[in-house]
Amino acid sequence: MSAWLLRPAIRLSGFCFVLLTAGLDFLRLRLRGSPTRLERAAWLHRHSRRMLSALGIHVRISGSVRGNRLIVSNHLSYLDVLVLAARQPVVFVAKKEVRAWPVLGWFASLAGTLFIDRGRRSAVHSLAKDIETAVADGLPVVVFAEGTSGDGSEVLPFKASLLQPAVEGRWPVTPVGLDYILADGCAAREVCFHGDAAFVPHFLNLLRRTAPVAVIGYGSTRIATPERKALAGELRQAVRALRRTGIASAPPEEAELCGAGNVALQAPE
Repeated sequence: MSAWLLRPAIRLSGFCFVLLTAGLDFLRLRLRGSPTRLERAAWLHRHSRRMLSALGIHVRISGSVRGNRLIVSNHLSYLDVLVLAARQPVVFVAKKEVRAWPVLGWFASLAGTLFIDRGRRSAVHSLAKDIETAVADGLPVVVFAEGTSGDGSEVLPFKASLLQPAVEGRWPVTPVGLDYILADGCAAREVCFHGDAAFVPHFLNLLRRTAPVAVIGYGSTRIATPERKALAGELRQAVRALRRTGIASAPPEEAELCGAGNVALQAPE
């Protein structure tokens, strides 16, 4: 069997094995009673690390994650959840459509993800209590503040309403810049998941890539300011700077331009 077929076959087998063991592990938790939010987050943390290993995805990290309550990140791919959860136990806020994603939607549901209906004006307000409860339990909450995933060519404007619980509680907030690098492809097309892309063909193509690298940059934690729109703009600029810094440290052979013009593959400004 050629390497072109062998690599995805091995990775898919490993991915399925991790899913199986994760399912059995969650069943073990259920047999002991209803899993707490902390137990669900720890479960996701354990198996995200194993899943990234099975998929052959390497992670490069800069900055510290200590002392935060709200983590505000850009959003590029379904891999973002695995990459951030592998670093520490967290709770995610995600759009309700994620629940319907094959496999990973199930994974997110079991992990205690807080799903939001962005089509309802009152959705953020009703979700605020769940976010506050998670923070009270000692778990950082991750918000993908753009409200959707993109191709990485730009950090989209942040949804200020998602920051309201942090503003009211004057929580520590940490900006995070995410990016991906491919040595044998274009991250904007083959890692980023956006628009009308179909999950299965996108995922199978990703399995063929040589060595995807996730780059995470944690910025300086700051106390949420009273004006949420100003805070959203400040955090967006911080995330843009973190992405440029992370990619600037990439080896030259991993920073070649691709046709989609992903910011991850451009020289820093």
